[in-house]
Amino acid sequence: MKFSILDQGLIDKITTSEEAIQNSIKLAQVADKLGYFSYWVAEHHNVHSFSISCPEIMMMQLAHQTKNIKIGVASILFNLYSPLRTAEMISTMTSVVKNRFYFALGSNPGTKFIQKAFNYSAESSLTYQEKIKHLFHFLNIQSLKSIKNVRSVIQSKENKEMFLTTFTLKNAILAAKLGAGLIVGHNFLPDFENTKKIVKTYRKYFKKHWPDKEEKIIFPTFIVTAENEEKINNLWTPLKFFLLGEEDFNKFWHFPSLDDVKDRLSEEKEVESKLKILPLVGSPKYIYDQLLKVKQQLNIEHFLLIPMVNQIENRIKILELMQKEHKKRQNGKIC
Repeated sequence: MKFSILDQGLIDKITTSEEAIQNSIKLAQVADKLGYFSYWVAEHHNVHSFSISCPEIMMMQLAHQTKNIKIGVASILFNLYSPLRTAEMISTMTSVVKNRFYFALGSNPGTKFIQKAFNYSAESSLTYQEKIKHLFHFLNIQSLKSIKNVRSVIQSKENKEMFLTTFTLKNAILAAKLGAGLIVGHNFLPDFENTKKIVKTYRKYFKKHWPDKEEKIIFPTFIVTAENEEKINNLWTPLKFFLLGEEDFNKFWHFPSLDDVKDRLSEEKEVESKLKILPLVGSPKYIYDQLLKVKQQLNIEHFLLIPMVNQIENRIKILELMQKEHKKRQNGKIC
């Protein structure tokens, strides 16, 4: 099994946005020392709790502040950007820093306020799928005759590790046809039968179009763990309320702590029943056992762990506990 980390750059009650960015660097360094395979950052805009809005700049800094760990973004909000500009960014990054980066594309254009701020229109001339094909053309991965007169001048010879984050069959098939990796958006549509169908379909088309190439599938999941049950519950309770997504995830002016939701604890069971995002919550042993089940059912080796809990010390502890559990099982490195 291969474990990676996805970081949201959390801003909590005692953390400024600048400190949150430094905490992301610190967490990446911990992941690097513990032997995690890769460290990914997410792109968000206008969410009070998240500090990372320019993942490409963070990735460059993380690459320079770590030694061995791969650095990724999951995901670029690709609908907000032009294919040419995105291709030039990726080619520049892979020219400057060799063999360290992963790039995942997502179709979510953000809230209506973000769409307006980015001048995004769903009625633009290109669909999301067309934009991806144009991007791969500009990256010199697959050519399109329709735009042969435009090219990215920056042509990095380095391999571009591209992924699509999706929970739809349509985009999974597109990823397979383009030879891209797949990040299964399971957390955002926790229907395991649908997940199985997506993975099976992706493999079918990937083998058809790329018989000599190795497929890459990553399974993401939020995790909450700690040294004992009381600490686990203290971390899980505020996360429940945050994951409701109230007011476009801006109900809280920072990532909530237990103290921030103490007046709503009577709602806790009702809140949990409404959640559309279902983390793995429990001891490191329990979480590891659940991941083993997913591995067996989907034949997936690579898991993207999301430790979205308040305070950097608790996120570091989650990384340490999962690394310790893995070493206990595997008698070796985490990746």
